[in-house]
Amino acid sequence: MSEIPEFSGLLVIPRLGIQNANAISSPMTWGFPSMTAFLGLMWALERKLCRIDPEFKLIFKAVGVVCHRFEPQVSGRRSIRRFSLTRNPLEKDGGTASIVEEGRAHLDLTLIFGVDGAFVVSSEEERKKIARDIGEMIGMMRIAGGTVVSGPDRPPSLFPVSEDFEARRVDFMRLRRHWLPGFSLISRDDLLQERFAEMRQENPDTTILDAWMDLSRNNVRAIIKKKGEGDESKESVDWVSSRQKGKGWLVPIPIGYGSLSDLYPAGSVADTRDRTTPVRFVESAYSIGEWIGPHHLSDVRDLLWYGHHDARSGLYRCVNGYSVAQKSKNKGE
Repeated sequence: MSEIPEFSGLLVIPRLGIQNANAISSPMTWGFPSMTAFLGLMWALERKLCRIDPEFKLIFKAVGVVCHRFEPQVSGRRSIRRFSLTRNPLEKDGGTASIVEEGRAHLDLTLIFGVDGAFVVSSEEERKKIARDIGEMIGMMRIAGGTVVSGPDRPPSLFPVSEDFEARRVDFMRLRRHWLPGFSLISRDDLLQERFAEMRQENPDTTILDAWMDLSRNNVRAIIKKKGEGDESKESVDWVSSRQKGKGWLVPIPIGYGSLSDLYPAGSVADTRDRTTPVRFVESAYSIGEWIGPHHLSDVRDLLWYGHHDARSGLYRCVNGYSVAQKSKNKGE
């Protein structure tokens, strides 16, 4: 796994209101938008800033999200949910147009970008202006397919980050209070591998998909207990849930794409998005994530996500700094 990119500053866009964001983030999951959408926003924002001013020197390295409100547009009760769909206009002959299922959700969230560049160490007034301009620009962009309907409740901020872990931890303790109430999505690849190893001990034919499905649901098992001996023995049943208290708020998440074909030269495949970028066919890749309050994290790197490409395996995935940061801390101890 790659190391989290180094960054010298943080750009915080607090409390954006998003309407009708995409809630179907992959063929197998629905809910909060995929982190690929926020990495796409980060790269689109960087390209847009460079087009406006080619001399603009602010490089976006990673992005984190704190969700304050998630309101899926669904109907139904308990475990049965249906997306609230819109009826398309009638066709030319007056017939009813087909309905294409589109899942939508309303969100309130804070965006945290890990950035690098000369502007990070510029004057405070200049940093305030840059943050304000970027905040206004984000307000005119789509976020996970949704529309920004309310801007930040506080001015966006851009400030340097200390290279010293202890100083960075103290600064983060001050920052994270402003992000409450809210939850951050982090990667828990380690839990998926642990569950896979446990299930392989019980059944050698278990696949990583079985482990992913097992962690994605609430498994309730019956444990039979016997009381007494002989003919007077009685059996009782205890139902035990796999979602034990303290295990965390685990969710299945898409984390990128795996290649299905070779990389084709730009312009060689018909009907692609542009004619200047090489293209290949891919499928979604999945892992396990955990929603956790920012006050439970000790370093801003824990909640940041960045892109990584493995040319040998053809895997394009979003990587979270949580596991990487935790391993580094353990080595330091």
